[in-house]
Amino acid sequence: MRSTAIEYDGSSLWVAEIAKNRLTRIDPASLQVVGHLEVSGEPTAMHADGADIWVATRNNTFGTNIAKVGSFMLPTQTYWSYVGRDSIESSSEGVWVSDSAKDRLYLVDRDLGQELRTFTLGLENAGPIEVVAGQVWVWGSAPNTPLGLYKFSSTAGELIWRSTSGKWSNPVAMEYDGINVWFASSFNEGLLRQFDPDTGDIVSTIEVGADISEMLIIGDVVWVATGSSLIEVDRVTGTVIRNLYVGENVTSMTTDGSNLFALLGGSLVARMNTEV
Repeated sequence: MRSTAIEYDGSSLWVAEIAKNRLTRIDPASLQVVGHLEVSGEPTAMHADGADIWVATRNNTFGTNIAKVGSFMLPTQTYWSYVGRDSIESSSEGVWVSDSAKDRLYLVDRDLGQELRTFTLGLENAGPIEVVAGQVWVWGSAPNTPLGLYKFSSTAGELIWRSTSGKWSNPVAMEYDGINVWFASSFNEGLLRQFDPDTGDIVSTIEVGADISEMLIIGDVVWVATGSSLIEVDRVTGTVIRNLYVGENVTSMTTDGSNLFALLGGSLVARMNTEV
């Protein structure tokens, strides 16, 4: 199977198979396939909100659809253009979806699938998003402005601040650890950056020495995938703890709180106990 993402919904693992237009459900204990769910196109993004799985599927005829697995497809499906990797996030307010081609940010009711808010951000090539304390962080660039991080109000959609200092290229992932926002970029950089969510200042920059393909925070550890290796970074000190060779390129990661599940080579699922 050629797969693009893996997520954990609280009981099962879900793998997005882009080549077969389906989601595969896997038992996290045995790592055995327990079922498949056909979707309306290529799954370009997937997100677990703690209870449900949300998926964006791209179809050449109908564009991009957004659906909550097992419940509904959003009634606004015809308005979506392109929802890429890490462009779906959730908060207490609902589910956030970034449509980079339309320059739109949507807040969707997680129970009914109705649009609650729609914002035009004025950004080009918007990438990963993260929701922190009533604010939405988006990677991208405004016209004639360098690439960087932009923070918007989740209630009114107005720009609060932007950070365009340093080098910005090929965004991989963005995550909030409860204190700072972590941003991973690749393209011959291999850098992790921590940002103060209030001021937007860079708290630290950590070089992991290789191109980053994925990032995941579990407790006090930041796990970084670089090709066929997993690098363990201390979240507090920024120190690289160890570098683990896994034999295949890591394309996506998720966790159940204790175990790290990695999608290897787009076809294999591996499990590692992070508490050992």
